[in-house]
Amino acid sequence: LSLTKTQEEDYLKSSHLNAGVTWLDVKTCQRLVPYLAPYPGILIENAKIVYTEDYLKGLFIACQRLGMDFEVSKITSFEKLQGFDHIVVTAGADTKLFSELQNLDLFLVKGQILKLEWPKDIAPLPLPINSLKYILMDQDMKSFVAGATFERNFTSPLPDVHFAKSEIMPDICRYLPCLENAKIMECKTAVRVSTKDHLPLVQKVFPRISVFTGLG
Repeated sequence: LSLTKTQEEDYLKSSHLNAGVTWLDVKTCQRLVPYLAPYPGILIENAKIVYTEDYLKGLFIACQRLGMDFEVSKITSFEKLQGFDHIVVTAGADTKLFSELQNLDLFLVKGQILKLEWPKDIAPLPLPINSLKYILMDQDMKSFVAGATFERNFTSPLPDVHFAKSEIMPDICRYLPCLENAKIMECKTAVRVSTKDHLPLVQKVFPRISVFTGLG
């Protein structure tokens, strides 16, 4: 949904440049979601919802079938990995715990999401909605997920449900006012890695060591 002039300009441009991206006026948006506040937007026709836990389980099984050897151990130094031809570090927020990687230009961002009960007297969303914040139905169609925060200055990696609510719900309720009193069931948090240009970092840092991070 387009809630600002900048968003509207970007969305219109995207609909002109990309097949499968369609500009929707206010009336069309409200035909798709009758309880939506009057905002225009775009429909990304080939977009998919990825349920992360199910996806990762499937990916793990697929890798096993292709002959993957999987071992869990704590690695604090690359010296413990001398027997490998090449090492790809995908340690996320812990990337710079390796002394050899402390000079990488990365910063941490805390993100929180909320899981809430969907009102019983309102039909579930027929499709996810993304704007200043995003919202999508959970698989049970009785609850929904809303997010996310982007916290650059944080003192704890733990969930802070009051802060998350204050950051997420005002934006959500601008276009779905029917969710104003939705009951919070859970608050989840994770610390992500980002780069200054907000692009992923894929880089060979040593002859046999590469880094893949910055998906923020």
